Amino acid sequence: MQRIFVDFGRGLGENVDMLTTAQPNQSVTLHEGERVILYDSSLEVQGDIHKAHTQDSQRFWVATPDWATQRDRV
Repeated sequence: MQRIFVDFGRGLGENVDMLTTAQPNQSVTLHEGERVILYDSSLEVQGDIHKAHTQDSQRFWVATPDWATQRDRV
C-alpha cells in the first residue's frame, strides 16, 4: 500500500487534499479508487483516493480517510 503525505488541516468536506507536488509525493503514481496510507507528522490513516475538479475544470486528487484505521505516529 502506498504512503501519501497529506495535510489533514487542508480538508475539503470529508476529503483531504493529496498535495501531489509535495516532495514526499513526487515519485508516487496515483490510481482512481486506490487504497493508500495517508500520513502527516503526527498520524496516519488508510483512505481511498479520487480525482476531483474545481468549478473551472482544474483536476486534482483528494483522499477520503477511513478514520477507523487511525494510528498516532508520535
